Amino acid sequence: MGLFSKESPEDQKAFYSLLNKWTDSIVNEKTKGEFAGTKTSMLYTERSILNGTEKVLAFIEADYYKKESSKIAGVLLITDQRLLYAHKDRKSQFKQEWKINKINGIKESGFPLKSNEFQLDIGKSKIVFSRIRKKDRYKHFIQTLQEIINNPSLNEKSVKKDNKYTLLEQISDLKTKGILTEEEFQQEKEKILNS
Repeated sequence: MGLFSKESPEDQKAFYSLLNKWTDSIVNEKTKGEFAGTKTSMLYTERSILNGTEKVLAFIEADYYKKESSKIAGVLLITDQRLLYAHKDRKSQFKQEWKINKINGIKESGFPLKSNEFQLDIGKSKIVFSRIRKKDRYKHFIQTLQEIINNPSLNEKSVKKDNKYTLLEQISDLKTKGILTEEEFQQEKEKILNS
């Protein structure tokens, strides 16, 4: 029996396709096995959380301390719009997202962190992720995150994208409520998309 024998062929194919997309490379057996534990979380992220224009820049498997005494296994992603943590299993699903421009720093070692943990300083919070395999994918993840933190223009692009979508949602709501006509809606939509 294979690694994913209980799953449908469609889910297996979707997972392999997703790994190819997120890693920008051909997936081998090692890669499939590396992410087997977070496969459901990854598919949940792709199918239910990411918007159609969002690009995954880097991702790692990680545990997140949802509450002081409970941690959940999932996937931590950097996209071109946000930092995102997602978890899904048979019993529950969970997502947490942070604006990239709110990330203040990264701590990879030192007290009170264990060797398989790292900490993100986001706003006034210190968030610890554990069960980290500090190998090539982790190094790429940290390097990508550090580049984004150190390059304010990347943060500004992320904020501008968020603002566009927020404005589009707002004018859509105004149209739904009858405040804007279809013509006014189309004009405003065009202005937003061209800004």
